[in-house]
Amino acid sequence: MTARQIPSVISTPTLSSLEQVRSLRTLQRFQFSGELVLNDPRGHQWIFFLHLGGILYATGGVHPVRRWQRNLAIHCPQVLTHPDTIGRDLASINVKKCWDYQLLCLWVKQRRITPEQAANMIRAVLTEVVFDLAQAKQVTHQIQHNYSLPTKLVLIEINQAIAQVQLLWQTWHNAQLGEYSPNQAPVIKQPEQLRNNRSIEVYQTLTNLLDGHHTLRDLAVKQRRHVGDIAQALMPYLKSGWVELTNIPDLPTPTPNTVRNRENVGADKQESREKCRDEPRHVSPRQVLPRRVLEPGKEKVKAYPTGITPTSGKANVPKTPLTSANATSTKSLVACVDDSRWVIHTMEKVIGAAGYRFLGVENALRAIPTLLVRKPDLIFLDLVMPNVNGYELCTQLRKLSCFQNTPIVFLTGKDGAADRLHAKFVGASDFLSKPLNSRNLLTVLHKHIKQGVY
Repeated sequence: MTARQIPSVISTPTLSSLEQVRSLRTLQRFQFSGELVLNDPRGHQWIFFLHLGGILYATGGVHPVRRWQRNLAIHCPQVLTHPDTIGRDLASINVKKCWDYQLLCLWVKQRRITPEQAANMIRAVLTEVVFDLAQAKQVTHQIQHNYSLPTKLVLIEINQAIAQVQLLWQTWHNAQLGEYSPNQAPVIKQPEQLRNNRSIEVYQTLTNLLDGHHTLRDLAVKQRRHVGDIAQALMPYLKSGWVELTNIPDLPTPTPNTVRNRENVGADKQESREKCRDEPRHVSPRQVLPRRVLEPGKEKVKAYPTGITPTSGKANVPKTPLTSANATSTKSLVACVDDSRWVIHTMEKVIGAAGYRFLGVENALRAIPTLLVRKPDLIFLDLVMPNVNGYELCTQLRKLSCFQNTPIVFLTGKDGAADRLHAKFVGASDFLSKPLNSRNLLTVLHKHIKQGVY
């Protein structure tokens, strides 16, 4: 059988050029309060709840329940330790209207989750919804002035939501993944070909993971990787025709006292023991994809989703890795976005010793959501990184009101006149040459922390 041909991408439409995104920005200008309801010819519907032009919540699409459970496991894992209580909680709310948001409000009120956890959950859900909506075709929309979300857990600027999605959108299309959806599930199509052309270890690992029941997003959470990395890693198998991506249904909508949580951790002990015998759903340590499976010929630093730390591999109350000093400290917070773990640890050591708090981000695709939550006083950006370069990231950051005056310093081995001109054009404040020198680092640090403007 001939290998399947993957069409090349000629051009990548920007999110801002899409009609569905323009609709959101129009409502932002009018400071609209209400619901924006969007539909496509395939019967999918998305709902955005807005207040004065900001987004309170978004839901709908292909997998609203799967998306909710997946992000709940990442950002609010303590809720899933007692899933039987979710059914009782559903009995106390109106499940016909945005039950997922109402549960978050209830749990914050009961102090079972923190407001920060709820906000992180909402941002993650919104990012997925906007990306999926951007992939939809022939979308129609209508607005409803009467919205039913009186409790405001967080209000997200539309420009912030778009900026979070833009980097993933660009990376997805640059990797020639435009025809695929992260909601599709990979399944082995030609097991014999795969077995004959890969090692036994790789074949068994892929067989265990690519069972057709987990979407690319589900696998990204299980592997503690970015969904774009997972999709790119599978591209050789997709091109050869050994693996294909299929559409799978959503999980059943939770109902009062009958919540089922088959796809995520959190089933009660009795149910877990029964399911483990007949339908195992979790990836054991031996089933984690080796780097040579996911990244043949390449070595990358792992990207850990919010709420999962590299030391434990377990979901905890969301916190940012590689953060020095107490998060409640009043000392200035300095962030560094660099794919080199050595650079991150070097800067953490020098900056921490100078009395500042430090935030390290190793995956550029997760930089904007992380920086939005922590809002550092100074940002160091590596100029050359996988998937997204420093120029692109700086451009997106400067579009956000909260980072328009934040000093942004490029880390680079290039220091030519053209590089400096390009850096100034995208809004960079300064350059710091590599390899790092502690004295020069501290000089730039004190200069911009003191000035606070660019």
